[in-house]
Amino acid sequence: PTFLYDDAQLYQPDAIDEGLLRGYYLLRVFQHIFTGPGSAWAGKQRESNHRASNSKIHGMDCCDPNTIAYAASLARFSISGLDTWGWHDGLFDAKKFYYGIIMSFDEDDVWAEETLEWWDS
Repeated sequence: PTFLYDDAQLYQPDAIDEGLLRGYYLLRVFQHIFTGPGSAWAGKQRESNHRASNSKIHGMDCCDPNTIAYAASLARFSISGLDTWGWHDGLFDAKKFYYGIIMSFDEDDVWAEETLEWWDS
């Protein structure tokens, strides 16, 4: 899905990992979930007077493939138009999507390291 890719880079079929998991919408969904809605709208993490963010509650100090895959799954569901969550949506298999993202980090060490550094910056 295109929301997984960096908007500033054109998709290249011969280099599908370029810009992968750096999409604007994906990042905003991740921030909304883990650092709070205010950080998603501001585009950066910021403190609020409300409860602690999920990342603080759960002691997260960095991103990992699981949290990125979780955010990507919720991002995809949010644009699907469905009212209820399910593993299957027509031809779309959410479990395959989720685990495919996690497994992509095992396939290319350089890409995985650069991608996780990008998420943690």
